[in-house]
Amino acid sequence: MSTASDLPHLVIRVTGTYDGQATSADITVSGSHGVVVTGDRISTEFHARRLWPVVRDLLPPMTVLRANPAPTRARERTLPDDLADRCRAFVAITVTSRRSASTDHAPTVLRTWLATERELYAGVPSEGTLKAATPGALAETLIWDVAGAMEHLTRELDPAS
Repeated sequence: MSTASDLPHLVIRVTGTYDGQATSADITVSGSHGVVVTGDRISTEFHARRLWPVVRDLLPPMTVLRANPAPTRARERTLPDDLADRCRAFVAITVTSRRSASTDHAPTVLRTWLATERELYAGVPSEGTLKAATPGALAETLIWDVAGAMEHLTRELDPAS
């Protein structure tokens, strides 16, 4: 008989800094069930369809970070010279897909974000750069990463698919 820890699941870690305060939370999603554990070890259950609202509530209270997925793409813009001075928040989100809690190695995607009061920038690790992003890009990218991780788990469970 399988236990909850034997079920395939996603592990999402949300870390960030805002106005000198660091925060972190771990989210586990298995099927339609989710649990978020904050840095102060408070555990809260939620339905998986509420993943974005749960993550949004963990982000620094800035509109550019908490915006819902955007229907349009950002226009290209150059990075401002004073970005380091104007940056108010940093967020890192990792999404990991695991077949079970005992899986040692699992595919992981890391995304990083910087935010000023009105602008959002996405880290591009493969290029070692930052790119301007529109509000909502964080939500859209999280949804993309979670969908990809779920597809990976589905393929592992049913190699014929």
